Amino acid sequence: MYNKSFPKCKINGSLNPINYNYFFSGKIPEKCSTCKFFYHGGCLRNFNETEEYLHLDYGPCPISGDTEPKLIDNQYISSKVYIPKKCLDCPDLSYSYLKNLYCNNESDTWGFFNRNFDWGRWKPNLTEKEIELNKILKEYNLSDDFLLLLTKKKISCAITQFKILHQNYKTIEIKKILDKINKLIK
Repeated sequence: MYNKSFPKCKINGSLNPINYNYFFSGKIPEKCSTCKFFYHGGCLRNFNETEEYLHLDYGPCPISGDTEPKLIDNQYISSKVYIPKKCLDCPDLSYSYLKNLYCNNESDTWGFFNRNFDWGRWKPNLTEKEIELNKILKEYNLSDDFLLLLTKKKISCAITQFKILHQNYKTIEIKKILDKINKLIK
């Protein structure tokens, strides 16, 4: 879940909560309300790279602990999800169909626009291969579960899944894309 937190925000300003309404009511950090990257409750600071909204910067979590990513495994999550280790047993770790896993700390302050997980000093150290692989997965709207099929050598299942997502691709084109992905995951 850290992919929506990095790169970290470098804009200085007040983290005091101010009212914000966009389909839902809540509060956002004051510095975000006037920031050129703020858009509909999210941040566009890395939109050219990720083509996704990133989380706003709510400052550090008041609960201290280890922020190394740890895999969470429960009945709600079918794919691999990593959260800071300190959040695994935190009573503020929440789940909803709309938000998936999220931090409910200080929800009385922030309302619907809840704070992000606090990754502390930890940051992802992606290799060039991982960056390229992430771009391909995003380009073709493929999940981590799709990669599992390839690593387990279930190529025919991967081709079928790809065809379901992209009906306009021929099998020969799909095999070329899968070869490109396979070279990156080896």
